[in-house]
Amino acid sequence: MSEEYVLESWENAGLSNNFIFRLAMDDTDICHEQLEVLLDTKVAKIDFKEHEKEYEHDKYLKNTIIIFICTFDPFDLNLSKYTLVTKCLEAPEMPVNNRTMTIFFNTKGDRKGLTERQKAFLDYVDGKGVQDEFTAKLDNRVKFVKMDSGKKAEFMTWQQELIEQQEIGKEIGEKIGKEIGKENAESESIIKLLKKNKSIEEIAEWLDFTVERVSMVAKANGFV
Repeated sequence: MSEEYVLESWENAGLSNNFIFRLAMDDTDICHEQLEVLLDTKVAKIDFKEHEKEYEHDKYLKNTIIIFICTFDPFDLNLSKYTLVTKCLEAPEMPVNNRTMTIFFNTKGDRKGLTERQKAFLDYVDGKGVQDEFTAKLDNRVKFVKMDSGKKAEFMTWQQELIEQQEIGKEIGEKIGKEIGKENAESESIIKLLKKNKSIEEIAEWLDFTVERVSMVAKANGFV
């Protein structure tokens, strides 16, 4: 992939880009207000742990809240927010003292049930521009971090490594696909001969397969 492509990726990258989002959230005040917007509650304080953001609040003390911000609908129900909690499958009506809550925000989907600030944030991440005072702060923060030549170099290295990993994955996928295609073709040849009532030994000899290979296909397709 050309350097021009990676450079263009940097120029176009916004808050929906994981690298830019991480840099933006390194600002304690921004991260603090971001949590208050998403949770729609006051947050007492936040404690950074590497690039994961943690906070403490008396309402959620000792609880764990995991937040995902997705640029796609993770459950295809056209909702902009999905809140998942634990329940007992055998007795769904039984009250459960949940200690873990997972919230998925979807930048697409119906904004019904969201606060105005949540709507503004999701619209901003979705590329619709500044929507309110907080997204203006976010926009300024994104512009600020993108002025850092050191961060730009980090991004270009990260992006290049990501592209290389994707290309390797594609090559492996194509190789596996070819192997599966070859295996399916061999199985079809075996099945055709089995339908003609040829013995496993005969098929193995004619197709130059092992008896074990032919037997496996025969068993899998109900011939033995």
